[in-house]
Amino acid sequence: NLFTLPAGDVNSAFGAEYRRYSINDQPDPNNAAGYEWGYSSAQPTKGTDHVHEIFGEVNIPILKGLPGVESLSADMSAREFKYASVGDSSNVWKYGLSWQITPTWRARGTMGTSYRAPQLYELYLGNQSGFLGQLGIDPCINWGDSSNDFIKANCAAAGIPSDYAANGNGSATIFQGGGKGFLTPEKSRAKSLGIVWTPTWGNFNMALDYFDYHIRGEISTLSASDIINGCYGSAVYPNNFCNLFHRNSPSDPGHPNMITDVHATYININSERNRGYDLQMNYSDDFSFGKITA
Repeated sequence: NLFTLPAGDVNSAFGAEYRRYSINDQPDPNNAAGYEWGYSSAQPTKGTDHVHEIFGEVNIPILKGLPGVESLSADMSAREFKYASVGDSSNVWKYGLSWQITPTWRARGTMGTSYRAPQLYELYLGNQSGFLGQLGIDPCINWGDSSNDFIKANCAAAGIPSDYAANGNGSATIFQGGGKGFLTPEKSRAKSLGIVWTPTWGNFNMALDYFDYHIRGEISTLSASDIINGCYGSAVYPNNFCNLFHRNSPSDPGHPNMITDVHATYININSERNRGYDLQMNYSDDFSFGKITA
């Protein structure tokens, strides 16, 4: 307790924290050396990260015992931190308000931000390789029959014949690896607004909340097909997807136009927004034969 206001005590918590993480996953030596011909292979996944943090939270009672205001309180919290893998300092914060209107009705709302640094696996994953056939990943095969105008225009711009059949071209090697050096943290903002009903006639309560979450810089991987279709199926060509794979030139003497390798590393994909409503009802009571909770 910091001090006392007319509506009650001002409560607080403050602290500092240091955390260190490490990962060290070693594949089978033959697998790592690529001696198992025709099979997938993997490299060591090894790395560390650490973070320094300071944080604080305060609960402030604002009003109490007034008509239409049984109680009104605010919560405020913040955290400042620095991850070694990211470099720059950052922070998150949250504000909340709880309004007990009557003994049976309460309104609540929050607004805040969050932050997720890349996980060690996402940063340091050693290249894992596998194989996929050309027919499963290449939208430019027989692109003359495609109904997608972007694929037609972009495959033609790449110099690929409209009747390209990939005959005799082998599988593409698909590499999946970590994003150390270019991955950035996920960041988000969240809002919620709700009301809680707790009637006096029984052990029952009901809550209805609206939520709105917006995540930016979401970390994930794309499949080989997503990457190549993202390159040729876009209104803008070439684009960033086109930098994630290699295709032989049309004049290659051995395997013209063959996709040889795709690099499906962990990257910051895009953003995601999720909005909706949560309805929760709770009931609990004791009877002579036992307790019922629903």
